[in-house]
Amino acid sequence: MGIGVVDTYTPLCMRMLGMHGAAFANYAVDDCDFLFALGARFDDRVAGVPAKFARNAKRIAHIDIDRAEVNKVKRAHWSYIGSMADALRALTAFGKRQKFERDYAPWHAHLADLKSKYAMNYDRNSPLIQPYYVIEEINKVAKGQAIIATGVGQHQMWAAQYCDFRAPRLWLTSGSMGTMGFGLPAAIGAQIANPNRLVIDIDGDSSVRMNVGELETVTTYDLPIKVVVLNNFGDGMVKQWQKLFHKGRLSASDRSLHKKDFVKAAQADGFRYAVRLDRKEDVPRVIEEFMKFDGPAFLEVMIDRDAGVYPMVGPGQAYEDMITVTSFRPVTRSRSRRPARRKCSDENTCTRWCASPISTRRSSSIVMRWACAKCRARRSRRVASRSYSSPPPAMRKRRSSSPTTGTRSPTLAAATSAIWPTRSMTSMQRASACGITVSPSTARRATGTWRSSARPTIFPSSCCRKVARCRRRSRGSPCPTQGSGRSANSGDPEPGSSPIMA
Repeated sequence: MGIGVVDTYTPLCMRMLGMHGAAFANYAVDDCDFLFALGARFDDRVAGVPAKFARNAKRIAHIDIDRAEVNKVKRAHWSYIGSMADALRALTAFGKRQKFERDYAPWHAHLADLKSKYAMNYDRNSPLIQPYYVIEEINKVAKGQAIIATGVGQHQMWAAQYCDFRAPRLWLTSGSMGTMGFGLPAAIGAQIANPNRLVIDIDGDSSVRMNVGELETVTTYDLPIKVVVLNNFGDGMVKQWQKLFHKGRLSASDRSLHKKDFVKAAQADGFRYAVRLDRKEDVPRVIEEFMKFDGPAFLEVMIDRDAGVYPMVGPGQAYEDMITVTSFRPVTRSRSRRPARRKCSDENTCTRWCASPISTRRSSSIVMRWACAKCRARRSRRVASRSYSSPPPAMRKRRSSSPTTGTRSPTLAAATSAIWPTRSMTSMQRASACGITVSPSTARRATGTWRSSARPTIFPSSCCRKVARCRRRSRGSPCPTQGSGRSANSGDPEPGSSPIMA
């Protein structure tokens, strides 16, 4: 992990990028014209859509010691396999010999604007204890000098987002290996190797269960490790994905019925300081006591169970689709080359942000709720206009007796546009619902499929209730598609009819 290579207090440090990286870091990668990767790999958490990753970069350079990582996901225009230290020294010496100079003031101003506009934020007015608030208070005391160890899950990402690091090797985590329970043993090793440095283990209630027996190791050797357990009663990251992408169906991720008392477990293992924090107003005071305690200390914090890790780039999405928040309001980044996003007219209830047309809309809400009734209706109409199914036998028989059988069919658009001027149904659907003969080539072009029938037909499965009732009507009855008076056996509308779509 590259966290700590650059001091996070410096203005040019853009922190972590990727699925849960800082929004300004992701946008900076999107906006740059030259991307230089040093010992980093473009995995699926960084480049979820390789074709859209760093799309504005004219050149990509990659230095890595592992040849397999170069051109594996994102193709580099220049690469070097070997020691990064030697490569950087050689490049620096070459630049000095060439007297390379460039004015980066506009780019630095752009980065500062991104950091200001898309800074990390959360709901600071919530009555519940937010995990971001807890880590911010810990960071105020640590001041970027402590060694931070974590398990795997939401707490891992929160620590990476909100903790500062002034030097390398202060961030201990299992990275993409997903080793739950890694935090506490890693903190023990770090404290033994650095007895004079503050070591903090930020853990989750699920991760700490994996190696909860190591609490006794901490007290046995009297290691002054500070263990923080952010308890949200379950596998937080798994629950977040299940809520966002699996319609809220929780499977083996909720532990609200479990009765384990972590404070008593820590006391039983010899922790003289073991406290549970469950009131927001006590957070600053308790955090200060906990961090300044002389010896091993254990703190369980009862955080908001629904707190999520944001920003977030969903699976299979690019950085432009990232979910971000500013002052706890949904924010998307609009650019001139893309359709400007607009919010639904029902601002009080709708949290879905739409783009025009509906098929290209992107969701960017901090809380993934359904849209308002207007958005749902508009979306359902569009889906219905694309739904097709084969007509029932009665409809096939009715069409076979059409007076147009055996004659050349009129142009589909011309035959239907005069009768059905609305666009809520496609031309193929209107023709099929009303018995107009459709040539095989026209049907193949419209549906993209080949049919064995000499006269293929298409019927909408859910265009409207009236068309659905048309299936149950007997032969010879007038088609009630929209009350036009058009007969199923007639190729022309009745005199005086009013073909108006509902």
